[in-house]
Amino acid sequence: MSSKLPHTDNYSVWLIPEEQAEMELGKSIQDLAEKYQSEPFQPHLTLAGIPHWTEEQMVKEIQKISGSTLPIELFLEKVQCKRFPYQKITIEVERTEELHALHQETDRLFGGDYSKTEYPHISLLYSTLECGGLQKTVSQLNEQIPPKVLLDRIALIRCKGTPEAWRTLYMRKLG
Repeated sequence: MSSKLPHTDNYSVWLIPEEQAEMELGKSIQDLAEKYQSEPFQPHLTLAGIPHWTEEQMVKEIQKISGSTLPIELFLEKVQCKRFPYQKITIEVERTEELHALHQETDRLFGGDYSKTEYPHISLLYSTLECGGLQKTVSQLNEQIPPKVLLDRIALIRCKGTPEAWRTLYMRKLG
């Protein structure tokens, strides 16, 4: 089924959960990928899709962000099913002042409106399935999600093709 996922060709900046949360969310992602015959991926919150600069330029700006940003703790609000393949099952996260400031700083450094401010979330499943068949899973996940997550790393991801081909080009701790 992974061949049904649309191919991508962009660079993204991700915020990565601390190690324990990454393992727990990663297990949920892996289990859902197996259950629904999709591709697993690293747990993350997409901070921005950024312009196609040289990797060196992109890393330089991400280093600035990581050096001036402390880890961010966000409340996890609810699990939802969405119509977009790369947001099929997601956990909506709280919109905080810290996250808003990070979005603004990212846009300033990259010189445009690149931040993903509309629906901050952590995806749990990438899929082209219809939401009607996923509601039981969504309900079960809503009972299992932790109340909050600490995002303590920032990463530059080359998203070309489908998730199995995506590559982490750079990762660094926040703070």
